[in-house]
Amino acid sequence: MRRGRLVMAMLLVANPGLAPAADEARETLAGQMPQWLAQSGTPSAGVALIRDGQVQWTLVRGEQAEGVPATKDTLYNVASLTKPVTAEVALRAASEGLAALDAPMTGHWTDPDIAADPRRDELTARLCLSHQCGFPNWRHETDDVLAIQWPPGSRPSYSGEGFEYVARYLQHAAGMPLEALAERLVFKPAGMHRTAFTGQAWFEGHVAAPRGPDGSGGEPDVRQQASAADDLHSSIGDYARFAASVVRGDGLSADVAQRRWLIDHDVSSQLCQPGRLEGDACPRRMGFAQGWVRYETKRETVFFHGGGDWGERAFVLIVPERQFGIVVLTNGAGGMAVVRDTVAALYENPAVHAFLQMQAGANP
Repeated sequence: MRRGRLVMAMLLVANPGLAPAADEARETLAGQMPQWLAQSGTPSAGVALIRDGQVQWTLVRGEQAEGVPATKDTLYNVASLTKPVTAEVALRAASEGLAALDAPMTGHWTDPDIAADPRRDELTARLCLSHQCGFPNWRHETDDVLAIQWPPGSRPSYSGEGFEYVARYLQHAAGMPLEALAERLVFKPAGMHRTAFTGQAWFEGHVAAPRGPDGSGGEPDVRQQASAADDLHSSIGDYARFAASVVRGDGLSADVAQRRWLIDHDVSSQLCQPGRLEGDACPRRMGFAQGWVRYETKRETVFFHGGGDWGERAFVLIVPERQFGIVVLTNGAGGMAVVRDTVAALYENPAVHAFLQMQAGANP
């Protein structure tokens, strides 16, 4: 299983000094995208713009596979952009009383690997969705045995295992598996008909083939069992509809909505260093909210999440306060350069541009 982790894992936003008008921006991107794809060695990209809580437009350019044009129906492996979807399922389940965010998950689920660790009772969905479980990213890092490495809630550390843990908890608390719960609470209400955690018959002929860092092609990584943290497949239109539903706050109770964007730990010092981000490019505060990264810039606070596996790069940024968002999905390891250039064309915020420039340099 390829699990090339994109350390970035987060979200962004736009500025009231809006970039070009929607139609003009789309036409500009349509003309520039072939060059960006060629320069970065990325086969294709899907882009969406969200304004006023609605999907304004989508754009797809390039090849889904060699000799096969990408279309609005192309399914991209969104990699870690799976995590915001899982978080949204948990938040909406809590809003409906099907699960809890702050109660110990031990009432419904305990992984056998940590059954003897008394700290298991400190694990809550809210902590795991903000990367505070104390787990490694993946249990193979601890000899295939899940371990709580430090007290839950004491500090953040990016963890796919935390999201998998929440999925098992939701399955037992709500009485249905993650994929069925997502269909009921997120996919169907948002009008997402081309998104799934596992392979479906309708995937045939539509899955984007990945291209790795060395330019070689690979086979799509389609799961037979759902992962809460990786390998969701979605079309650009569907993921944009998801992001739009998030900025609108669909399906959330008032108390859940009030707390969803808060962070417990400021980790901006990890970026604000010589040779990384300095001056106005450095975020004032940065941390993990539930399923997203909160990124406070001089101009405004943005939220984002990135995704990257062996031959895929994806990114979503939103500004809930202004109901604005951008989604970029690609099937190439060089896709962060496409993300960088696309966001720069649609969103005016130098601090965000500097962050994405750093990311594109780290993930050429």
